[in-house]
Amino acid sequence: MKNILHPDYWAEVSAGECQLGLTDEQQMLIWLKIRDASGYATRPPSERAAMDQIIEMLRHTDKPLLSEPHLFISILPKFREHPGRIVEIPRFYIARFPIIEPQFKMYRKGAQATSIPGTLEIPEVEYRRGQFGRKLSHFTREAAPCTYDEAIAFAGDLGGRIPTKDEWEKAARGTDGRLYPWGNEWDETCGYFYSGQRLQPGKQPGSAYVVDGYPKGQSPYGVWNMAGCNPEYVTVAPNSYQVQREVAGQLVSLSTKGVLPRETGPESAHWSHVVALDGYGHRVTLRPVLDEWPRQQWTGVYLSDTSFPFQSTTPEL
Repeated sequence: MKNILHPDYWAEVSAGECQLGLTDEQQMLIWLKIRDASGYATRPPSERAAMDQIIEMLRHTDKPLLSEPHLFISILPKFREHPGRIVEIPRFYIARFPIIEPQFKMYRKGAQATSIPGTLEIPEVEYRRGQFGRKLSHFTREAAPCTYDEAIAFAGDLGGRIPTKDEWEKAARGTDGRLYPWGNEWDETCGYFYSGQRLQPGKQPGSAYVVDGYPKGQSPYGVWNMAGCNPEYVTVAPNSYQVQREVAGQLVSLSTKGVLPRETGPESAHWSHVVALDGYGHRVTLRPVLDEWPRQQWTGVYLSDTSFPFQSTTPEL
């Protein structure tokens, strides 16, 4: 059985530059999608003109706008705070899947983090006997909600840490500035994004949250589930308005990327996960990173600090 530190469960993100944030063109594309999802085509001409005017104003100001129609205004994110930029990021290794519930249960019961089985070593479905002897199924490969301190402790016991916001975004979007892990076109078959979403044919009710359920949603680095299902912890530079903790010897502020499906809808799902603003939410989960690959993975097999077996260092774009 492969444990959680087996190379199959990690992706190497090579050092180098990447495009992060949102370009002016990407911001405009998202604003227009929000406008259209707000019933633009069926509104009176005066309201359509007001919505177009709001978007034009958003292109040139960061100030909040108080105007009609209220629904349209209420879901406009402040994308101007996240402009497109080129960032140099050192090499790191990121878990292909977030930590799932059985893994965290083992850890809470005293198991060493490094000895816990890998994600796909755990059965996808667990059967139980319910009331009146009925057979009930429970999907075990769902991401585990955890507290800030639990996430820091688990990642630290693996020899890793919580990813920075920029590392998380690079692992999700690659280096070419794409909007989503799979490309630039929105595709609802690539994840579970909002409550009431029609699932793929053949999916069982209740399986929407499994971390390996959407192969089409993988990032260029082969990282799963970075759009949809659950928000994940990231770290940002220390600030006065967010929770601060010491992570890997450095003081950081903890934040999240992504939104729980029940907290969003079809009008905002196309931006609220991968390109969501930092914030807090329910059922936040952990996807750890390592700065160096462990020197010795198996007895008798030596790995240098700079080698990572079986994986390409460059994503296929």
